[in-house]
Amino acid sequence: MTKRRPDWRKAVFTYEDDPDVGRLYYFAPQTRAQGPYREQRHVRAIIDIASDGTLAGIELIDNMPPLDADP
Repeated sequence: MTKRRPDWRKAVFTYEDDPDVGRLYYFAPQTRAQGPYREQRHVRAIIDIASDGTLAGIELIDNMPPLDADP
């Protein structure tokens, strides 16, 4: 069995209020690749927050085409 690092799923989040769309949230793993990023997608999603406040999962509601598909 593989041992997991103690911080294997720690994440951070922040938010800001946008006058046009309301509250915008940003979620990210604490350890992640530095930008610039290849691509960003706008999708609807359900974010699961564990009882200890860490990011438990992300469920995409929108259909997201493969990264190599034409926009």
